[in-house]
Amino acid sequence: MSYKRFIEILFAFLLLNLIQTGCKRDDSQVYTISGKVVKSCDNPIPISNLAFELWYYSDGKRDNAQKGTGVTDANGNFSINYSSTPGGFNSRLELITSNGPFGQKPLLSMIPQNKNLEAGNIYTDTNYFLNVIIRTEKNYTDKDTLFFSIANGVKFKFIKGPFINNQFIDTVSSFYFDGWNDPNNRAKRVGLIKYEWKIGANYADPKRNNQPFITVEPCRRYNEVLIDLTKAVN
Repeated sequence: MSYKRFIEILFAFLLLNLIQTGCKRDDSQVYTISGKVVKSCDNPIPISNLAFELWYYSDGKRDNAQKGTGVTDANGNFSINYSSTPGGFNSRLELITSNGPFGQKPLLSMIPQNKNLEAGNIYTDTNYFLNVIIRTEKNYTDKDTLFFSIANGVKFKFIKGPFINNQFIDTVSSFYFDGWNDPNNRAKRVGLIKYEWKIGANYADPKRNNQPFITVEPCRRYNEVLIDLTKAVN
């Protein structure tokens, strides 16, 4: 091997090592999440002495990577530090309550990773109401039965026809998961609701349009959900 060729290989090796070093994440970087925990939008009483935990999930599963713990102060305020997370597809940070007066439940989900965050008010009461509206291009009779459920806690409902277009059929209550949940806009903090429906034995098409998601603005108690029976398979 010539001296010139040796220098070229050495230079390429050093350049590659420099690039890899420059792109490597600094695991020692520390970020801060802060906010205030209150009861609800219409009753913003501070929740003091609430123990909470920060967890990192990868591939949709909690991988025992607890990033920290904390307790709210007398005014409901908190601040928690954590070191860098690997990030990546289907990973998330989640703030949950420890076992206590509220049990163990999410406070914030899909928290933006590896950045300082002032979350503002966080609510322990995220109950909401859904006004369920029918969309259809044909009339259903009293021999038709609509199945409806919300994944966030509402039990199955079976509602008998008849059904017509723009018909209001029910108001149901449940709770939403607060956080940066909108898959189309991760910068926006919204509640996420998943619901499911079928009419008789007829589900929607294979794209599973009978299991849609909707997002709700925090503090908006009443929302509308549309059951689009035009997507039912006849």
